[in-house]
Amino acid sequence: MKGEGTIDLHTTRERAFKMLLDPNVLKECMVGCKRFEKVEEGIYKANISLGFLPVKGDYDITIKLTDLKEPEQYKMKMSGKGGPGEIKMLNHIYLDEKGNTTVLSYTYEAEIHGKVTKAGKPVLKKVAGFIVKDFFKRFEKEIKRSKV
Repeated sequence: MKGEGTIDLHTTRERAFKMLLDPNVLKECMVGCKRFEKVEEGIYKANISLGFLPVKGDYDITIKLTDLKEPEQYKMKMSGKGGPGEIKMLNHIYLDEKGNTTVLSYTYEAEIHGKVTKAGKPVLKKVAGFIVKDFFKRFEKEIKRSKV
C-alpha cells in the first residue's frame, strides 16, 4: 500500500526538522502510543495500541530514522508485531520552504501481514492512510502548541 500527502506548517524548515527528531514530539504524534523510548541515536522502541478494526490490538514497534539530510528530508522506518499481525512502514519526509511557510511532503509504503489481511486491501489501505495522515495532523498541532 502506498500513499502521499502534504501539509503546510507555519514555522521554519529548520524548526520543523528539529521537532521531527524530538522523541517527545514523535510520541505525541503516534496514534495510541503508550510507551516510547530511545534505544540509541535515531532508533526508538514503542508500544502502540490501535483501535481500528481489523488492525485492533497492541503492537511493539521499532522506529529507525535514516538518510537524514538536515533540514530537508529523512526516512522513518517502522516495523512491529502484535496479536493481529505484523506491520512494516516506510515514510519519506521532505521539507521545503515556501515564503514564511514550510511545506512538509511525505510518501509512505506499508506492508501488513498476518490475521489482519483477512479484512482485504481496500480496508487496510484506508486504515494505513488514516494512521499516517493522523501522525502529520498531530505534528501540525505540536508545531502550533510549541510556539513561543
